Amino acid sequence: MGRWRGTGWARALGVAAILAALTAGSVAPAEAGHGPRPHTSAKGAQTVLLYGHPMQRTVHRSRRRRVAVAAVVAAGAATIAVVHGRHHSAPSLPNTYGSIHMVASLEGGHVQLDQQKLQLIAQHDSVVVAQPRKMRRVGSTLKSLNPSLVLVVYENGMYSTPSDPPNLPSSWYLLDSSGARIHAARHPVNTLMNPLSTAPFRFQGTTYRGWAAFVAGRCVADQTPQTTGCYLDMLGISPLNPGWNAGGVMPVNPSNGRPFTPGGFERNDLRVAAATRSVLPSGSFVFANGYSDGTPYTTATNALNGQVNAGEAQTWLSRNALSLTPAEWAADVQMVMSSARAGSSMMVRYQCNCSGSSVDAQREYALATYLLANTGRAFFDFEYNGTKDFESWSPLYDLNLGLPQQTETSVSGYLRGGAYQRAYSGGLVVVNPAGSQVTVRLSRTYRDLSGRQVHSVTLAPRSASILTT
Repeated sequence: MGRWRGTGWARALGVAAILAALTAGSVAPAEAGHGPRPHTSAKGAQTVLLYGHPMQRTVHRSRRRRVAVAAVVAAGAATIAVVHGRHHSAPSLPNTYGSIHMVASLEGGHVQLDQQKLQLIAQHDSVVVAQPRKMRRVGSTLKSLNPSLVLVVYENGMYSTPSDPPNLPSSWYLLDSSGARIHAARHPVNTLMNPLSTAPFRFQGTTYRGWAAFVAGRCVADQTPQTTGCYLDMLGISPLNPGWNAGGVMPVNPSNGRPFTPGGFERNDLRVAAATRSVLPSGSFVFANGYSDGTPYTTATNALNGQVNAGEAQTWLSRNALSLTPAEWAADVQMVMSSARAGSSMMVRYQCNCSGSSVDAQREYALATYLLANTGRAFFDFEYNGTKDFESWSPLYDLNLGLPQQTETSVSGYLRGGAYQRAYSGGLVVVNPAGSQVTVRLSRTYRDLSGRQVHSVTLAPRSASILTT
């Protein structure tokens, strides 16, 4: 985790910057009953509720979709909170249609970066995520090597960490049914927080009205001249999994004292993304780790769609693609296709617990699945046993298959001849997610990855073939 820099946040949101933020950010719609809302008159004068202090400003109708960060400035001290409104148009990420676009995830503490690795990342990756301290160390080098790189700073969106102030308000924490705070099983020093909290907390000259505003402030403070936003971790429903929390406890909804529903919990998470978007400059990105995989997507995490610029599916293909049923595999593919139609990009990360020859086979299976699913908004990330893709580079990542010759809205549209196929101008991907072998006759001659000419391919269960012309 990055070191908390409250003075930097206070400088970043001085009086002028805070008032400028009133026309710069955008947030997702709030849950009913949570947070004040701006009122717009028929003539275009918008009253922004600054927690009891209305302020009028005239805005053009085309700008009414912009949202405000509520700020009261008194005696040189800022009070930061969020007023929820509609989305504004999102900044653009690189279009990934017809090529392999990679994500470099540097947030792991073990990642060692030398000049060779930095050059590899700059040459091949489109997006880089790193914790604040690491980003300050490598961001300028990466940006100088590739000015088009999108660099975003890692922040934990739902758990406080030891780097946070120790005296946060008690209402900022989510509790279990016994009234105790909830700690992450793998990282017991991290504590689950309540994004609905609004209790004020003053820290280094700034008052934050709730956990969501605090995370937003941390995001702004950790920006560098090279970064353009934040990656908010834990904005999914993992904390509702008993295995995620120490002691197997579950959080209860402070509004009613009952266990959260997956949908309700995800809507709470979105307040952190909303708060962060509201204070970042226009054109910044908000990423979130929250999609998980196709199963939670259908029940809850699809709420991220349209609310963040990109979401990560960190357990895509379940970290063991060989264990998935065809229906589970199809759900993961459909998730990527559906989120793109809803306006959000997706970073799919396949974390493979594999070794030896299985690494190459599962990499080809995962990459072919990505090429089948991608409709221009997907980014790819592959790890095996904790080894990042830039630490063990594969020539597969340099493949250029050209543009897709077929784009479906449903994964079933790619099923032909017993396997899922998608033709590109320079190749073909064929995927067999079933538990039995299949032979596919090809419509023309292709070359497999070894360069051998093939007229048909025989695929083992849960395997794939990437072919070139």
